[in-house]
Amino acid sequence: MRHEREIAAGADDCFRILVSEAYDAAVSRRNGLHEYREVAREPAGGEWQRRVMLASGRVPDAVRPWLDRLGLEGGQLREEQWRSDAERRLRFRLEVPALGDRVRVEGEVRLEPAGPGTCRRVVEAQVRVRIPLLGAALERAVAGVLAEVHDKGADVLEEIVALNSK
Repeated sequence: MRHEREIAAGADDCFRILVSEAYDAAVSRRNGLHEYREVAREPAGGEWQRRVMLASGRVPDAVRPWLDRLGLEGGQLREEQWRSDAERRLRFRLEVPALGDRVRVEGEVRLEPAGPGTCRRVVEAQVRVRIPLLGAALERAVAGVLAEVHDKGADVLEEIVALNSK
């Protein structure tokens, strides 16, 4: 999955917003998460690594039938992030602890200069599901939810940029 959106602000300014607590809180609310808790943060070879626990009070409709079949209604997710300020890049990995290594989402969000006062927010992600009979359908459903989540993240970024420019 690849998703791009141009933002009317510089890449450095947008990256500072992207890694802020205010952005995390706004995106969490927009996506219906009732928990977004940082459990660790540490430097890791020129990057920052952090681990986050996420829990949703609202499971997206497209995914609900698959999670119900697996007995995971409203389950938690674990996210690891590696942030490179110099490259304006945030790599991430999402896991469902109850499923071990059978479901994994990995990718990165980059902010690239795209002209004076403009940047491009690029999201690239891979979804892998290794569950017999459900894998391909669940991969499509998760990719759709991931695209929706990143659209909402781009919306929040644009809103914060607009507020900061007033």
